[in-house]
Formats: sequence, structure tokens, C-alpha cells
Amino acid sequence: MKKCRDPVDYAVMPLEGLWWADDLSAFVANDRARWKWTMMIMQPSFVTEAVIKTAMVDVAKKKALPVLSNLRLETFKEGVCARSAAHRAIFTGGADDRKGASVHSRSRQAHRQTS
Repeated sequence: MKKCRDPVDYAVMPLEGLWWADDLSAFVANDRARWKWTMMIMQPSFVTEAVIKTAMVDVAKKKALPVLSNLRLETFKEGVCARSAAHRAIFTGGADDRKGASVHSRSRQAHRQTS
């Protein structure tokens, strides 16, 4: 943002990820080909679709990034969820060691018990 016409200094928010699968057994089987995911970074209110599009054009001139066209700005409304702080407490070891289904199963069971 510092290079734009009216530069605004702000802290870049942390990267957050969402993972899901149409069939939750993909997590149990560690079948990553069936996992779906998206990565997000919260943006301040002054970052608009036009700002994103301009930045994408500028980046495309400098680097050949095959997934640049997948970048999008959208509003994400969060419901009941396990936050990343909980993931740090639940998951240990590398990414290959993580068993997302066990966490998901426990959270679903807890939800059924409280519903």
C-alpha cells in the first residue's frame, strides 16, 4: 500500500486458512487430493475491489504467477467455529501429522451433545 497515490500504513493481518471436504472421510484417509481449501488475509476497509485489481495488474507485469487470477476480495461471515488458537493447542508436529478429522469429529460430537 505504501506505493499507491495516498499511502496508508497498516499492519498486515495473519494468514488464515479454511479446509473442508465434500466427504469428511477424506480427512480420516488423509486424501489431500479431495481436500478443499482457501487462504485469507483480512483487509482494512479502504482496500476495495479496484485496489485489488490494480495490484493484480501491477504484480502480473512483474511476475508470472499462475494462480494470481484466483485472488479475490470477498466478505466472510463466520459462524460457530474452532479458532486458530485452538488448532495450535490441538495440533502438534508437522502438517503431515495433523489429523483434521479427529478434531472435526470431536467438535461435531460436542455440537450434537449441546444441541
